[in-house]
Amino acid sequence: MHRQLTTMGVLVGAIVLAGCAESGSKAGEDAHAPELQQAAPVTHAADESALVRSAIAAEPAEPAKTEPKKVEPTKVEPTKGAAAAEPVSKDVSRYLGLLKEVETLLNAEKHAAGVAKAKELVKMAPKEHEAWLSLGVAQRYNGDLADAEVSLRKADALEPKRGKNLTHLAQAIAGQGRCKEAITFYELAGEATPEVTVIWLGLLECQQEIGDERGAAATQKILDGMKRDSKRTGA
Repeated sequence: MHRQLTTMGVLVGAIVLAGCAESGSKAGEDAHAPELQQAAPVTHAADESALVRSAIAAEPAEPAKTEPKKVEPTKVEPTKGAAAAEPVSKDVSRYLGLLKEVETLLNAEKHAAGVAKAKELVKMAPKEHEAWLSLGVAQRYNGDLADAEVSLRKADALEPKRGKNLTHLAQAIAGQGRCKEAITFYELAGEATPEVTVIWLGLLECQQEIGDERGAAATQKILDGMKRDSKRTGA
């Protein structure tokens, strides 16, 4: 399905988490092995007092408590200039059904009915390249060349450089007697889809009509090469 029927955008926020730094005191390390110095004889009470002080000095100090820093979640702003998600067709199955109906009608050479059905398609999905292409092709087959040109130009504006669209546009313009202008679109179509023989045949016809012998010779050379390749591959 075309990008306008399927694309959805999602913005995701990011949260930064901060850890807590732990720190300890070196007081415990400094007091691990206190050295007892020799002193003059003391009384029993003095001995007890000295032992208490020594025991207190030998106790490791409690590590200092560090409060974790509070970090606010980082707010992620939507990217400026980012395109909003395009709305999808309300009824995708009907859209696809109409595309198929137009194709079926044109294959059955019911061109007027194909035009009417393609207009429904464009009304439902006016931003879809395929809708305008279907309408333009139906109009061209129905002989409405001026209308076909308008529709096909709209299709080309929505999805530029599509070989099929450019081919039908060139044919619609050439059919109105403007071969010199049509040549440009035939050449663009040939760049997009060089394997399509009908493009080079249409280009050759227009070149011959305006008297471009050099261009016609170059196009004929391309057609001859395609013919040789076709025989070689058995296509």
